[in-house]
Amino acid sequence: MITFFLQKSKKEIFQAIIGPFIFSRLILLFIAWFSQYFRASAQYFSSDSATSHFAFSSFRFLDVWGRWDSGWYLKIAQQGYLFSNVGEQQGNSFAFFPLYPSLIKLFSLIVSQQFLNQEIWLLIAVVLSNLFFLFGLVIFYFLVKNILLDKSKTEKETQNLAAKSVFFLLLFPTSFFFSAAYSEALFFLLVVSSFSLMKNKKYLLASLIISVASITRPYGILLLLPLLISYFQDRKWQISKINWQLFSFVWPILALGTYAYYCYTQTGDFLAFLHAQGEWSRQFSWPWQSILDPRHFIGYVTPVEKLLTVTSFIPLFLSFKFLPISWAIWANAVNLIPLLSGTISSNLRFLIVLFPIYVVLAIMSQQKPQLEKIILAIFLVLQVLLFSAWCQLYWVA
Repeated sequence: MITFFLQKSKKEIFQAIIGPFIFSRLILLFIAWFSQYFRASAQYFSSDSATSHFAFSSFRFLDVWGRWDSGWYLKIAQQGYLFSNVGEQQGNSFAFFPLYPSLIKLFSLIVSQQFLNQEIWLLIAVVLSNLFFLFGLVIFYFLVKNILLDKSKTEKETQNLAAKSVFFLLLFPTSFFFSAAYSEALFFLLVVSSFSLMKNKKYLLASLIISVASITRPYGILLLLPLLISYFQDRKWQISKINWQLFSFVWPILALGTYAYYCYTQTGDFLAFLHAQGEWSRQFSWPWQSILDPRHFIGYVTPVEKLLTVTSFIPLFLSFKFLPISWAIWANAVNLIPLLSGTISSNLRFLIVLFPIYVVLAIMSQQKPQLEKIILAIFLVLQVLLFSAWCQLYWVA
């Protein structure tokens, strides 16, 4: 029986996760190849790249995964934190949290120094991102199944909805960032892992994972919200049932504090990672101001940013109805914070880790099958266009 279950699980994992993952990446490579016949951006920060049409490698199938902020992560991995100057790109590297570039550096140690060039550094980063993403998809799939089973769904229904959730994620217009030399894949893995641990009431491990997430992305610390909610819900909000595990919830704060202290030792500013956002003109504004009159308006992408930012409110608000309250509060909080910055630049990328969106879309599409076709068609068209632009050095998110 155990052998049968394992075989069934392997088959399920391949059909619902590995197969769609591989197919989606092959489609992206197909798009990458044909996008080279379109005009490349002349506004890319590196004039050499804008001329040669590649950033890190002449091998296009590798190079397309390294654009824009990839340069920051790779430079931090190679040289540590710099106050400014990444090639011709100016800014403050402390805005980019340390775990992802540290892992790139760690895995570079298995490569002989004589072979370490820009292509190899990028290859290491891309391989890590794809592995993180694939593991994250597996955890995400089973997390969704377990949550929906708790809501009296049948095994077949939960399997179908979990597979649809994965499918919506893979087709989301900017999900290609999960395979790029960016920290999104690692952060996604840590996010779904922490929620899975919360679901299984493993709060110590969840707090440890959140600590790691807190030095991966600026919003990692917000995972403390669902952790606290889950912990107190498990104890029916009775103070008398609080135990020593609660003290472990300070670990994420200590982790972020450690990075803040490192920033202080290098710059004299504990909040250098926050103040660095000013380099990208991020300043406080009300959410409606950020959406209606955002700074850094880019004609070919800002309208898409506005469209997806506004329409994302629908599944995010519906998550309060369909999903655990801790999921809904976390997703809406993470969505709100960037909207206080006066710009929606990069919001298309920030949205991709908000996994409750995909679960709600799967539930909605089950209730209204016609809606599924419309959403998938829109997602597919936008992903083709945005990834083609990305490959040709245009700013996307």
